[in-house]
Amino acid sequence: MKRFDKFIKKILGIEGGYSNHKNDRGGATKFGITERTARLNGYEGEMKDLPLETALSIYRLKYWEKNNISQLANDAIAFECLDNAVNMGTGRAVKLLQKAYNIVNYDNRYGKDLVVDGGLGPVSLVAINLHPAPERLLKLINCYQAMHYVSLAEKNSTQREFVWGWVSKRVEV
Repeated sequence: MKRFDKFIKKILGIEGGYSNHKNDRGGATKFGITERTARLNGYEGEMKDLPLETALSIYRLKYWEKNNISQLANDAIAFECLDNAVNMGTGRAVKLLQKAYNIVNYDNRYGKDLVVDGGLGPVSLVAINLHPAPERLLKLINCYQAMHYVSLAEKNSTQREFVWGWVSKRVEV
C-alpha cells in the first residue's frame, strides 16, 4: 500500500463522513473536506453528496503533493504533517514542523535554524529529512499541536467542546 493511501485511510477514520455542527468553524464538511475547500477545488454539489473520489483527489493534490509533504522521508513525520494540514491548514502544519526542528536544533548542532514560514521547500526538506532524531521532532510537533487546540478553546468558548476530540484523536504524546 502506498504511503498516501495508508495515511489517508487513517485520516478518513478520524474525520468520518458528513458533518455540519453549528459551532464547527469549518461549516459543512465531508470526509474532512470543508465546503470552502471543496468549492475552491471545483466541487459544486451539496456537501453531503461529496464523492469520496473527489475528497481523495483534493487530499492528494492540495495537501500531499502541492505542499511537498510527500517529500518528507520519515513516515511518522509525513503522516503528522499531513494530518495537521488537514485539520489546521498546511501553512500552520509546516510551521509547527519547522518550529519543532528549531527547538531540537539547540546550539545549531544540525546547522542553521529553519525560517518558520510555513513553506516546505528544499532547505526545510533537507534539514528535516536528515535529522537524526525524528521521534524528537514528532513529540514537539504534537506538543505544539496540543497548544494550538487549547489556544483555540481559550480564545473562543464555542470551540471547547471540540478540544478533547482533537487531542484524543490527533495528538500522540
